[in-house]
Amino acid sequence: MFRPLKKPLKPSEVKKRRMQSRLQGLQPSEEVLKQYVRSDLDYNVELMKKLFAETSDFVVRHFHFGSNREIRVALVFIDGLVDSTSISESIFKPFIMRTLENGDPELLPQNPYDLILNWLVTFYSVKEEVEMGKLLDLLLAGFAILFVDGSEKL
Repeated sequence: MFRPLKKPLKPSEVKKRRMQSRLQGLQPSEEVLKQYVRSDLDYNVELMKKLFAETSDFVVRHFHFGSNREIRVALVFIDGLVDSTSISESIFKPFIMRTLENGDPELLPQNPYDLILNWLVTFYSVKEEVEMGKLLDLLLAGFAILFVDGSEKL
């Protein structure tokens, strides 16, 4: 006779559910899903842009760091699925602070990926992935993807 009351959703949860249902229609080809990440930053970012061309909430942030700003990085995420405060505090802030410091070149390893993973990213949950299909799944699950120029690992 009476229907049990459901707990109302927070506005952020409603937005997240709408975004996920809208993105479920994204059907990249099998060829794209089986591709591996390349060491070319521009190629990886352009591929993501093509896949999410119809999505207004798809965000790409490019930045450089290192003693001479020689390391190029792109952060890719879907606004509304990712907590922007966490992104700012755990990714952007450490990059900016380390770049603004004296930039001692001895601190930079030969592989910028190792520097980022072990020294700069302060986020508690980091997953490494190289297959494009799995990256898309992580992106749609609310993860941010950090592409590093010259690295095939993420």
